[in-house]
Amino acid sequence: MFQGFTKGLTDSILNSLLLRCGVYLRTLDLSASPQLLTDLCADSISANCPNLAELNVSGVSVTEVSLRTIAKACPKLRKFIQERSFYVGDKGLTWLFQGCPTLERVDIQSNSRIVGDCFHSVPTTLKYLDLDHCTKLTDLGIRKIGLRCKHLTELFISHCKSLTDQSLVNITQNLKKLKALRMEGSYTQITTSGLKKIGQLVCLEEVSFAQNSTVDDEILIQCALGCPNLAHIDVSGCYKHVTDLGLQALTRCYDLSYLNISYLSHVSDSCVESLATRLGKLKTLIGRVCSGITDQAMMTFADICYDLELLDLSGNFDISNQSVERFIATHTGENSKPLTIVLGGTSVEPEHLDTSGSSITLNMYNLSMPHLKVDREIMLPPEESSSDEEEEELESEAVSPGMKHYQSVMAAGAEITSDTEWGDPELDGFDCDDYLIGDDPLEEERWSMF
Repeated sequence: MFQGFTKGLTDSILNSLLLRCGVYLRTLDLSASPQLLTDLCADSISANCPNLAELNVSGVSVTEVSLRTIAKACPKLRKFIQERSFYVGDKGLTWLFQGCPTLERVDIQSNSRIVGDCFHSVPTTLKYLDLDHCTKLTDLGIRKIGLRCKHLTELFISHCKSLTDQSLVNITQNLKKLKALRMEGSYTQITTSGLKKIGQLVCLEEVSFAQNSTVDDEILIQCALGCPNLAHIDVSGCYKHVTDLGLQALTRCYDLSYLNISYLSHVSDSCVESLATRLGKLKTLIGRVCSGITDQAMMTFADICYDLELLDLSGNFDISNQSVERFIATHTGENSKPLTIVLGGTSVEPEHLDTSGSSITLNMYNLSMPHLKVDREIMLPPEESSSDEEEEELESEAVSPGMKHYQSVMAAGAEITSDTEWGDPELDGFDCDDYLIGDDPLEEERWSMF
């Protein structure tokens, strides 16, 4: 972290360090202190680090020319990370791929410039590729990856909005060894029929569809039937089309150890109980703000799933001390395995629970995200439609003396100049200067100062 340098890590300081240890260096990570570094740091790296195997230049202003310099001087690179790059496009990455023929891991997420032309020269040794948030990535780029990277096992293409169903055809036909696939977020040109093809990846062990509105029950059924080795599934935020039917199909995945069903409003207790009965190897269950989950389902988990290591129930109001007490009872003893339960935003009262002698750790943080809650709109008052006659009647009542339930619309921050304008004897003596109209922040600040 270079905390000893009061002015931060600069090109000059980095060069001084690499002069002394660069020839022995195998790993260099500059992502923690990139603010003062420029593309000149590439000259220092290329001149002093011939044996470099791993390089992270995320946040550093490395240009395409600088990347070519590094690739020529560091041909032994096996891992390259450059997230959030604004200066490197397909041309610079082409030079990198041509100069480093033994690359195995590449992370270039959040690159808004590449379209995928660089992948015609990507090394065939590549096993890990992270392209999340590469919004201009095209189907042609995915096709080139499929033709070159036959040994690829991990591919992350979340939020790549330019992709279509053709990309999934190329992935399922060419990347047969794929074990991890991440497709989070919405895709405007990918359909349900396209996502169903993921079920053809028989080696798939990890799949993440978080907040992907295209995912439905049929896709989960196809994944459960065609991917028997699935161990990690994330369908959090897929509340539009994922129901009990799709989740119950996951009971076929006997090796499932991680399941995230957060923000799914159509999931019931009976479905969760069915998962508990069939998924004996489950170690992590994350179910934040699932309105259909209650103590009943959790008590079933407590009685059956002894291998659980993490249970996150943040934001579930129907979870109380009753189910937590059952977990404490089943995790008391010498052979009980440690279990962390996250209970922030629930009805649990930790002061009335005794975890002494058990392997339970209670965490009262609320890890749920309000903007992902399906029922967040119920916190707002319902809109009421009224006819023209009713509106006229309300308007006449709003200005009549003695009105208590309606008031005329006023601009935010407007002040009432006289008490008599209200015409209500109950307001006599009320200091209108302290009354906030429209909850104007400036008026609130002024009021709080007095």
